[in-house]
Amino acid sequence: MSSSSRVIKLARLADGVRIIPAGAEPPFGRLVGPESGPAAAAEGGDAAEPGCGPADAAFEAGFQAGFEAGLAEGRRAAEAEAAAATEAAARRLSELAASARLDHRRILKAAEEQLLILALAAAEKVLARKLEEADRKLTADFVAEALEEAQAALESPEAVVVRVNPRDFEFVLKLTQELSLTAAARVIADPRVEAGGCVVETSAAVIDSTPTERLRQVARLFRQAHELEHRP
Repeated sequence: MSSSSRVIKLARLADGVRIIPAGAEPPFGRLVGPESGPAAAAEGGDAAEPGCGPADAAFEAGFQAGFEAGLAEGRRAAEAEAAAATEAAARRLSELAASARLDHRRILKAAEEQLLILALAAAEKVLARKLEEADRKLTADFVAEALEEAQAALESPEAVVVRVNPRDFEFVLKLTQELSLTAAARVIADPRVEAGGCVVETSAAVIDSTPTERLRQVARLFRQAHELEHRP
């Protein structure tokens, strides 16, 4: 070949000859031989896809593990919070029930006390009406009971003073005669004594057997029984 301004370099390719101008760099930085290039890549089997290397797989696995761990932790926290709320609600409900029972007992006790007061007031009015009607049997019962208590309180026979309302003086005096107590009992008319009752005096005791005092005794007994029934 004769000398000229251009020198032709020949580079053999896998399928033929490629002409490269003299002084020019190969377009790919190096000569492509038969062992490289698209054909070689095709012959080399499946190439690794971008982003699917070992580091990417490890990142994805770590992300999934962290997500599942966070989800489980959140679920546990929610369950614990729900359990605490349920326990608090149950405790509050129990407190309300106990308070309601206590309030019910208080209301019931107050109502029973009011009923007792009303019953005693009604009994007092009935008794007063009976005494106004000069119910001698009622007066006799009060006097006889008071005299029996006085005799039981005496350690030895002695004089007994029976104070009665002037309205009942003659009746009680006759009653002591019928009971053979004239020797031991001295009847005295005393306007301070409530009509229908009597006050018996001995050296050992004073027994008030007036209607009002009898009602007070009954009321005390009822209140004692009521307090015992409602004792916590």
